[in-house]
Amino acid sequence: GEYMFGRFGLTSDRKAAHSFLFFTANTNFTRTSISTEGVEALSIPLTAEERHAKRLASGEYSGMTEMKRMITQGGWTGNLVPAETLTGPFRSQGGELLSSEEVSKFLDVCHEGAKIEPVLMEESVGLLNELMCSMLVGLFSPELNECETWEDLASKMFPNHSKKNSVAGFCHPKILSTSLEEAERPIPFDTQRLCENTAAFLRRHCTGGCSWAEGVASEPKRIVGVMLFVLGEILELSGNCMRDFSRPVMMPVDIRMSICNDNELLLLVKSCRSFWPPSTETA
Repeated sequence: GEYMFGRFGLTSDRKAAHSFLFFTANTNFTRTSISTEGVEALSIPLTAEERHAKRLASGEYSGMTEMKRMITQGGWTGNLVPAETLTGPFRSQGGELLSSEEVSKFLDVCHEGAKIEPVLMEESVGLLNELMCSMLVGLFSPELNECETWEDLASKMFPNHSKKNSVAGFCHPKILSTSLEEAERPIPFDTQRLCENTAAFLRRHCTGGCSWAEGVASEPKRIVGVMLFVLGEILELSGNCMRDFSRPVMMPVDIRMSICNDNELLLLVKSCRSFWPPSTETA
C-alpha cells in the first residue's frame, strides 16, 4: 500500500505541538500549501544555482553540520580519534604546501570541468593543505625508527599494501621511487615548489621523532608521490559529491563528506584538527 506520514510542528520552546502535517509519499510539496490566505507553497522549487547561492548565504558550506549529525545520530562508520592526538593547524608553520592555482589545475585533471567556489577558495585549499600536513605527521611516527631499509619503511607506513586496489597498495611503491613519472594522474604543474615545501615541512615537524624524515626530506619525491595520489583521490571523490548533490562548484562540505565516506582516506587524515567539528567529542 501507499506510505503515509505525519509530522508535528512544535512550539519554539519545543514543549507542545501546535500543528500536524499529514502527507503521503506522492505529495508534491512544491504544489502544496496550507489553507490559510497568503501562505506560499510548503516547498519552493529551486535550481541548482539557486540552492547553491542559498547555502552560501546561510554559511552552511563547511560540512561540519553534516559530520556532527553523522556522529551524534549513529550514522558514523569510521573510527574517531582522541582530541589530544589531533594535529595542526599548520598554516603559520610551513603548512601551505600547495597553492590555490596548483590545486585548481589538479582538480581539473581529477574531475574534468570541476571548479572550487571562488568565495571559498582560501578555505578549501587551506583544508586540503591541513589534511596533507596531518597525514605527513601521522605517517612519520617514531615507530619507523626500527626500519632498516626503504622496503621496511614503505611496508611499515602502509601495512595493508597487499590489498588489491587499495590506497595503501598505490602508496607503498611510491616510497620506493624517487620519480613522479609513473603517477596515476597527470601532474599539471611544476612539482619543484611542492617538493621544496614538503622537505621543509618534514624537517620542521617530523625529524624530531622520526629518523627517516630527514632521509625522505632529502629525496622528497618519495613522499610527494604519496601526497599527490591521496590528494587526487580526495579531489575526485569531492567532485563526485559535488555532482551528486547538483552543486555547480566544489565547497569544503564536498571535501569532508568524501573523506567521511572513505575509510582508507579517513585513516590517513583523521588526525587533522581542521577536519573535525570543533565541539566533537572524539574517542
